Amino acid sequence: MTEDEKDSKLRDRWLGRLQREDQAHKEFRKVGKEATGAFQSEREDKRDTLYPVFWANAGITHSASFNRQPKPDVRRRLNDSQGDKQLALMIERAIAYQQDTTPFDDHSNRAVREFIVAGLGCTRLYLKTDTATAPVINPLTGEPVVGEDGEPMTQEIVSGQYVCPEYIPWDKFRWEPNKDWEDVDWIGFDHFLTGAEIEEQFDKEVQGAHGTEPTGTGSDTNKLRAQKYANQYLVHEIWDRKTRTVVFVCDAVEEVLRETPDPLKLKDFYPCPRPMMMGVRTGELIPTPEYTYVKHLCDDANTLTSRIRNLVGTVRDVGYYDAAFIELQSIMSAPDGTRVPLANLLERLGGVAGLQNVLVSVDNTPKVTVIATLMQQREGVKSELYELTGISDIVRGASDANETATAQQLKGKWANVRLSEKMREVSLHFRGIFRIMAELIAEHFEPAQMLAQTGIEVTPEQIETLRSDMSRSYAIDVETDSTIAQDEQQEKTDRLEFVKTITEYLGAMAPLQNAVPADLTNALLTFVTRSFRHGRLIEEQIEQLPGTQQQLQTLNQQMQQAQQQVEQLTAQLQQQGKQLQDTNERKESREDFKAQSEHQAKQAEAAKDMAQVELARNKDFREANAPPPVARVA
Repeated sequence: MTEDEKDSKLRDRWLGRLQREDQAHKEFRKVGKEATGAFQSEREDKRDTLYPVFWANAGITHSASFNRQPKPDVRRRLNDSQGDKQLALMIERAIAYQQDTTPFDDHSNRAVREFIVAGLGCTRLYLKTDTATAPVINPLTGEPVVGEDGEPMTQEIVSGQYVCPEYIPWDKFRWEPNKDWEDVDWIGFDHFLTGAEIEEQFDKEVQGAHGTEPTGTGSDTNKLRAQKYANQYLVHEIWDRKTRTVVFVCDAVEEVLRETPDPLKLKDFYPCPRPMMMGVRTGELIPTPEYTYVKHLCDDANTLTSRIRNLVGTVRDVGYYDAAFIELQSIMSAPDGTRVPLANLLERLGGVAGLQNVLVSVDNTPKVTVIATLMQQREGVKSELYELTGISDIVRGASDANETATAQQLKGKWANVRLSEKMREVSLHFRGIFRIMAELIAEHFEPAQMLAQTGIEVTPEQIETLRSDMSRSYAIDVETDSTIAQDEQQEKTDRLEFVKTITEYLGAMAPLQNAVPADLTNALLTFVTRSFRHGRLIEEQIEQLPGTQQQLQTLNQQMQQAQQQVEQLTAQLQQQGKQLQDTNERKESREDFKAQSEHQAKQAEAAKDMAQVELARNKDFREANAPPPVARVA
């Protein structure tokens, strides 16, 4: 068998599978088309959507399910690995960078809207690499390398890498009919291309490409879609998980357009997570749009609105008057407060005090009563629709002044119970998107791009961990925070409750910190914090607290240090005691010397006194025994 024959056989096999897939999902696509038409006021019966209650209902559900862009939450699986913590932080920052630099929010909103309206929403991811021309630099000299022709040599370098989202319309997504998503072995995306685009992208010539009628194999929706454009053909992009190849086929080309081996190297192969599906049937992976259950109510609301408008158009201020009173014509068109003079009014009225006998107005009371009844019935239809879809007045922003505060709180608490299934689908879909983004970043991004986008430089060992599916899955876990808007007051209440709980726990454990092992204390504290959404900020601090072994080692070190301090203090006390003893001995010596000195001073003072007495006695004796004076002779 030649290669052309193999390609033709492969093409025919895939076109047959696509036809069977189209037949299996025909009913879903029919209802999805009706739901989309009701939402966009493009009904097949060409009737105008006078009262777009389904559009309003879908908008409220959309806002309740996807109010803000989700944020990645990447954590290490093993808390004792600092290297894994760095990898988790790097992946989280890289995903956040992709959200900021790509149209992530626009594609996400459109996918969620189609999930709410048609029952299926899908987002795929693809790699985008920007390159630039740069001179070749000699690593030894740092100078540009010059070629034989004397011109600087250049090379292509990667200037940017991105993981970009792409919203897939619900009627352009195909999947193998099966019971569970895990058993789906192939999925497909439909593209409408002109003959020239097919020849340019696949280098294949399209039969009748320059004709006027487009061709395409697929659902009725896709055929109608193809007819909106001249010379466009339906090209199927098929991802076959069994062979891990991507195949492009078109019924306008007799051979396979292209067959590419696994382009992204993803663990689960598909470039998209499980699509968001509403009301999946039992035993079949086929969604059921919500419009199926509320179609009769939407039609009733539209019919009632049509009748109300028709009756309102017939309610006019019209009547009759006596032709003899020609002047009454001016009253019919006169502004409010106008008084028209009539000659001989009393005489012409014949004593009648009023114009009720010459002016007759049409009674619109029955029509007004019917209009009020119809509007009341329409309100009942709306209430029934809100009850079936689970949208309470709290979600819609409505309130009843007669209700108590407790009733309002109960409504606010249970408002999202009926919407929880949709919210979970949206949350799981974006968790799958983040995991594929993390895998693409880890598998394909250059280390220089990781550093530029996250500010974290990874080692060759960490790069090897990222490149391995098993090692990466063991190292980090990729999750997402809620995509639902949180009430600001409730957010404050939750934070205060968290702080209060942690404070009370720490206060209760403080007296037992020496009796309870540190590991048990840290585990209990982590158990408490993880029950709160904001506990992650505290968990990292808890991980840094010492464990039981560390606590014992710390206590031993403290005991040894205390013993050394006691020995040092004892030596200091002994030295101080010796110094005190020496000081006391010197003090006693000084006191003895002082007493001796005082005694000697007293003795000296007594000797001085005795000497003075003796001196006085000798003076008196000399004066008493002295000879008389001799007279002088002239």
